[in-house]
Amino acid sequence: MPRAHTQFRSRERKKCASTKVGESFYLLSVSTSRGPIFGSPSRFSFCCKTIAQLAGRTHFVNPVPAALLNYGTVTFGDRDAWLLRENSDDHRLVKVARTVAETLAHWDIPHLIVGGVAVQEHGYPRFTIDVDVVVPDVLAAAEFLTADVAGPFRRVPGVADRLVDTRFGVTIDLLPAGGVLRHGCEVPFPEPTEVSEEPRVVSLPDLVSLKLDSYRVSPLNRAKDFADVIELIKWKNLPRDLPVAAPVRQRYIDAWDGLRAEGARLLSGPDKPRTLDS
Repeated sequence: MPRAHTQFRSRERKKCASTKVGESFYLLSVSTSRGPIFGSPSRFSFCCKTIAQLAGRTHFVNPVPAALLNYGTVTFGDRDAWLLRENSDDHRLVKVARTVAETLAHWDIPHLIVGGVAVQEHGYPRFTIDVDVVVPDVLAAAEFLTADVAGPFRRVPGVADRLVDTRFGVTIDLLPAGGVLRHGCEVPFPEPTEVSEEPRVVSLPDLVSLKLDSYRVSPLNRAKDFADVIELIKWKNLPRDLPVAAPVRQRYIDAWDGLRAEGARLLSGPDKPRTLDS
């Protein structure tokens, strides 16, 4: 291994040593034969910084009462999502989402952002590589988004509901409002009602409902959807009575109760450590 790379690892291990999570990440990263799992010293350094900053906030807290939560759609601006993108020097997804929103607004088409970007904006800063957008009419939205031949969007051959942003290589999946993700799902995508040049993010109850429904139908292929729900409960201190869709309500309650039984450590705010309670 080159000497410079060895010295780099030594410095970054010290940065990670302040948290068990950071130390575990370091050990995982150097266990591969090709070096850091994110491929470069800069990306590895970002992971160390982000983990140290976020894991350092870990403590026990009580869930936020349902009556105090805002369940409407939101715009971009979550602090932890910004921290994730800032430390990785990667704002491509935000730029793509904004261009999608601006183009759809030009044609008077409402939209909602779902998927991994929505998870980020609702407070759980995890990685994602594409942008999922709910629109009233998928084929019409695809037509309008690609209407400008000088614009960034191109169709993916053979996939009617998928585009690619040629500036960054980011995929955009268009999803049908009122439809479902796959056969067997019972929670439809919500109907977007607001035309906006700013990306509009699906409400938190709807996001959790969609994630649980996807996991219910395909628990192995969509395990990450259940993981997203667990982390959102922890990071956002979600209440047991979150108004999720009826088909997945019991699954949400079971997950919430399971976290309580395990004495889950929740990540949010400066409160003094306390035991999760209803």
